[in-house]
Amino acid sequence: MAKENHSGRNRDSRREERRRRRIRNQIIAYLVLVLLIIGIFAGGYVGIRFLIDHFKSGNQQIITSNNQITDPETAEGSGVISTPEEMISENEAPIEEPVDPLQEEIAAYISSMTLEQKVANLFVVTPESITGVATATRAGDGTRTALGEYAVGGIVYSAQNVQSTDQFKEMLANTKNMYQELYNQELWMIVREEGAVNVIAGSATGVTAQQAAGEI
Repeated sequence: MAKENHSGRNRDSRREERRRRRIRNQIIAYLVLVLLIIGIFAGGYVGIRFLIDHFKSGNQQIITSNNQITDPETAEGSGVISTPEEMISENEAPIEEPVDPLQEEIAAYISSMTLEQKVANLFVVTPESITGVATATRAGDGTRTALGEYAVGGIVYSAQNVQSTDQFKEMLANTKNMYQELYNQELWMIVREEGAVNVIAGSATGVTAQQAAGEI
């Protein structure tokens, strides 16, 4: 009986020893795994920082090489970098482009115009569309008021606006003078010939056009 008890205690002792050894091995394995993970993260961080620093250093060298000009006479000896401004002689005057007086006059006139005038100047309209009358055959106070409200770029006339040579000339002259007084600018005055020659002007006024619009 005593021998059996002793044998049982030995088995329990060995079993307990194996259990402790297994737990110790598991703990060691976990520690090794944790250390391995920490090493991987640390190595990745160091590698990323190295790439970032290398990239920044490369960009800085490119920027420096693009923004600086080396003086050939002093670069080898002193390593001095000269900027483009320092290399320009004080006696060299900048080249000035010739000024076109007409362009200056045009730019000054356009800058004095309101936004509404600039937009209205893009339109060529019939006299009826701005005066509101059914058929325009003369230029009076209604035309002046309409031109003062709408600074159109031009007016196009058709057969219904032409009754005779004197009537048509008077209407054109009055309209032109009104526009000149209002805006100090010429007004485009157009006759709608619908692609032919003298359909309106020739038949209504007796004035013969020298060329068709397509030829001009």
